[in-house]
Amino acid sequence: PHGHSQIIYCIQLYTYEGDGRQVLFSGSRDLTIREWNLSTGNVDRVFNGVHTESILSLCAFGNYLASAGRDQNVCLWDLATGEALDLRHDHTDSILCVRFDSKRLVSCSKDHTIRLYKFKEDRQPNDSVLEKGVVLGTHRSAVNAIALSGDQVISVSGDKSLCVWDANTCTLIRKVNFYHTRGIAT
Repeated sequence: PHGHSQIIYCIQLYTYEGDGRQVLFSGSRDLTIREWNLSTGNVDRVFNGVHTESILSLCAFGNYLASAGRDQNVCLWDLATGEALDLRHDHTDSILCVRFDSKRLVSCSKDHTIRLYKFKEDRQPNDSVLEKGVVLGTHRSAVNAIALSGDQVISVSGDKSLCVWDANTCTLIRKVNFYHTRGIAT
């Protein structure tokens, strides 16, 4: 396989635990994610068939890859098989960022909200990987980026604010306003 046919919007470095192989995932307007082998410079795999519009954010952790984009979809991929394990369509506008750790996945959107999904602990075969999402939302503009740190979610927005959320209770811990004169992008 070759490179993307259209613009690349996001990248994610990742090291496979089993063999230490380093790869770069890239997401594109061409609706695909490509896995680049950093040793050879070649594309080893293409993830496709799920997104119907540009892929805007990627995150890799453990044995999973999460992708999100303009189509308002979050997809969780199994890195061992390349299969899409879970697909969520809960946002009402483009998803600008997706992040996850071993406990939860979070996404943020132009729709002013953050969605938090916990990973199911006792999952049955053919069952979804994620529990039903919870909405976190006090931003007055697009939520441009999110981060996970332990049991906290941090969000930044075009409304010039930064919010810190408790990921266990889904409550707002702190909101920081008035320090930025323009919206926060990342």
